[in-house]
Amino acid sequence: MARVKLFINGTQKTVIHSKLEKQGERSIDQLKAMLPANVGVEVNDKVLLLQDFVDVYNLSSIYNFQNSVKDESGNANHGTATDISFGYDDWDGYSATFNGTSSKVTIPDDNSIDLSAEFHIYIWAKWTSTSSGSLFSRSPLKINVNATTAGDVKVILNTDTITSSTAGYNDGNWHLVEIKRAGTLVTLSIDDVSKGTVTSNVDLSASTSYEVGHESSAGYFDGSISRLRIYKGDTLSSEDSTKIFTKRNPRSTLKFGGYVTKIENILSQKDIVALSFGKILGETEVRSTVYDNQTPEYIVNDLISSNTDFSFTTGTPSGLTLTRYTADGKLIDIIRDLATYSNSTFFTTGSEELFFVPKSYTDTSIVFTHGTDAKINKSGFDDSEIVNDITVLGENKKYNTTELISSNGNDKVYTLERNANSTLVKVGGVEQTPDEAYTLDSLGRIITFTTPPSAGTDNISVEYEYELPLYFRGQRASSIEEFGVHAKRVNAPWINNRTDGIRFINAYLSRYKDITEKIMIELGYFFNAIEEGDVVNVINSVKGISGDFMVKSIQWMYPAMTTKIEVGEYYFGYFESDKQIVQKLHDLEGAVTANKTLIDFESPEETLPEITDAIIQVISQNFTESLSITQSDTIREMQAGSYAVTKYGSRRLPLTTNDGSVYTSG
Repeated sequence: MARVKLFINGTQKTVIHSKLEKQGERSIDQLKAMLPANVGVEVNDKVLLLQDFVDVYNLSSIYNFQNSVKDESGNANHGTATDISFGYDDWDGYSATFNGTSSKVTIPDDNSIDLSAEFHIYIWAKWTSTSSGSLFSRSPLKINVNATTAGDVKVILNTDTITSSTAGYNDGNWHLVEIKRAGTLVTLSIDDVSKGTVTSNVDLSASTSYEVGHESSAGYFDGSISRLRIYKGDTLSSEDSTKIFTKRNPRSTLKFGGYVTKIENILSQKDIVALSFGKILGETEVRSTVYDNQTPEYIVNDLISSNTDFSFTTGTPSGLTLTRYTADGKLIDIIRDLATYSNSTFFTTGSEELFFVPKSYTDTSIVFTHGTDAKINKSGFDDSEIVNDITVLGENKKYNTTELISSNGNDKVYTLERNANSTLVKVGGVEQTPDEAYTLDSLGRIITFTTPPSAGTDNISVEYEYELPLYFRGQRASSIEEFGVHAKRVNAPWINNRTDGIRFINAYLSRYKDITEKIMIELGYFFNAIEEGDVVNVINSVKGISGDFMVKSIQWMYPAMTTKIEVGEYYFGYFESDKQIVQKLHDLEGAVTANKTLIDFESPEETLPEITDAIIQVISQNFTESLSITQSDTIREMQAGSYAVTKYGSRRLPLTTNDGSVYTSG
């Protein structure tokens, strides 16, 4: 039984261990996997990871219909939609809507879905129509509704048929239609209850296409289908069938798609790191592409179509039109800018799709209770956890120092504490000639002598000059003590005195001073029915947690079969973007740390223009050299693009009470 399935370049491979962390639009998802040593894999190979709450070993195709008709089984049996629209299902996701006159999905023939022997098919459907229609068909197999009596389900296998003994399924509720052939016994079940059997060994491996929502004699289906899954060559257990009926259906089964970026060969295994398809957005450069009087949705669609192989999906138009927009730079930055303008969000999927849709939150009925079905840890922080130390590039401070080194009379190589710009080296008080008596590797801080210096205590003297970047530090003692120092590198050449620095640091840190809250939920099983952006209810009576929080990131571990869910406030803050990027930087090895030590959560370099009076006017408190930061009465809303107008505010301590509620304007 397999809950995880790994494909490399379309071929299924054995996976010993995997760790997948999804972070939505905020970052590029990363998969770490351990494979047997004999598995062939190269950098830039395409990787797909399939994960479900039931067995996926013989899964031939699955269509979750989340604004898409693509197959998420890894077999690429993608459908083609005709007149399909999308509504909602009962699991906080979408479903395909069929109009009863022309809607259908066509699935091309492929050996992976030729049902010549045993098979298992599951279809979640709902309808109110009394007209005949077909859920799924390829002659001689037909799964029809309203065939004999309004609300019935009928399975036809050439001349062998099963008709549900109960009608009335056209009640507008979701019903699970299940057809399986074990040996030659075919069973029709509805809502996990058998409705009849027939013996049939008819060969279903035709060469024509499958049709979802249509069959020539039965006609077009008038209703909705939210999930369709096909197993070839085996049937699922009754336990798994019950799970599909009773558990929350995952909205995504293909959890990851991307490319191998790193391989480490070990004697008995291969460890690989793969980055999701979203990395293409970060690698693609766009140069001076000008758009006149176009919507953000049009611009993103054109950029994606012209520069990538992603298919593009958008939602309700924002209604904005940009008089003139010049796309220039990294594609991911351009799309992020357009998403900000239009209050949208964007993400890529394992099926190589890019969604650019209005920003929204999915308010689910999911409840996690500490000690009942989850372990819940509260880890609140203030935003100086992310940045409380600003390093200004372009302005360096110069220092002189002398290091004394003891020689043992044998070693030629010695390491300095800092990167020396110039040196004066003496051994036993005698000055040494550079490049003759010694060489200096300033980057590696290494002095190599031509011959070993004589033994002695502190007999090697190295006088040198070194530089350190100028930095300004705003400290909250409690934050530093609990979370340590967290730094950001800023290219701000206009800072040339302390007054400019004080003005800048206060303005910068004040953007992020509100207290935020994060909670880690740990589950001892795969919880696949959740996505980033879902709003869930979290309860831990011991720590005083009881409320709604938004899912920020999800981590799944296999074969441990565990899930970690990080939840927090409704809005997504800019500092979190910094943190996610920096966590990826810390995964890199090699040259990044060659000539400087990264401080925890150090953010990438940011270039800022000189702070103007217009920006300073936004800050509500007076600036002092104590770098104090006080609370303000309003906060920036990420959801509404304005100040404190909806319930999606910052979970922070109000000015008058200490109830920790979501802050709004009242």
